[in-house]
Amino acid sequence: MSFRDGMLQEEGFETDDEGFTLTIGLPRYRSLPLSCVNVQRLSLDGEECDLSTAVLHLDGRDHELRRLPDLYQEWWFVADRARLRVRRPGGIPPGEHDVELVMGLRVPYIFMEGKSECPIDVTRCRKRLRCVAGRGTAGSAGR
Repeated sequence: MSFRDGMLQEEGFETDDEGFTLTIGLPRYRSLPLSCVNVQRLSLDGEECDLSTAVLHLDGRDHELRRLPDLYQEWWFVADRARLRVRRPGGIPPGEHDVELVMGLRVPYIFMEGKSECPIDVTRCRKRLRCVAGRGTAGSAGR
């Protein structure tokens, strides 16, 4: 399995009346600070999801996606799995769904001649995953 294939995990795709949750992995061979992670796009069955209120649950903490650029002291280690919580009133129907996730990762340890910014590695993963009904109402992304 490639790093890209590990972005979307088979297990942990759940829905409830408030939205849905995906289990995701870091598509890199090295850990990164959360400030280097940009969840650019998520689509479900071809429809783009609203990520403006999405939350990444990692290492026992919830982080709003819009606040990730400030989290340079919080690390996502390569062996850790995160839970991405997307709010969607009514949730989604349980069953098979086509899921596509696009992440842009700024690689702080690679510099290019003549460039002042670190390169951004854009990684896309598309999979057909089975969503299951969650246990009641979701409180936290990491329940």
